[in-house]
Amino acid sequence: MHEMSIAMNILDIVERTAQVNGAAAVKDIFIDVGALAGVMIPSLEFGLEVAKRNTRARLAAIHIREIEGRGRCPTCGGTFPMGFYIEPCPQCEDSYLSMTSGNELRVREIEVEKN
Repeated sequence: MHEMSIAMNILDIVERTAQVNGAAAVKDIFIDVGALAGVMIPSLEFGLEVAKRNTRARLAAIHIREIEGRGRCPTCGGTFPMGFYIEPCPQCEDSYLSMTSGNELRVREIEVEKN
């Protein structure tokens, strides 16, 4: 379950950001996770709940937004939803595709309470 190590890294980012900004507590954590990032969102949520204990974020609400996988075909220029890396282009059947979104994993925003 690599989601636990991801959760710990996210909380490290949140804690450092809160400290640098003189925050007493973290109220909300907003995270973007791409559908093709290989992250199981329920496992990440569980990991975040465990990792935030005994931190400034212990009472923070976690908001995870899943970003749709999208691709672009360099042959025909078509853009389309992408569920897996191995799917061919739905317009021209080419198998060489570029992912344009869906592999994101980032802390988008943190809301804090100041001292």
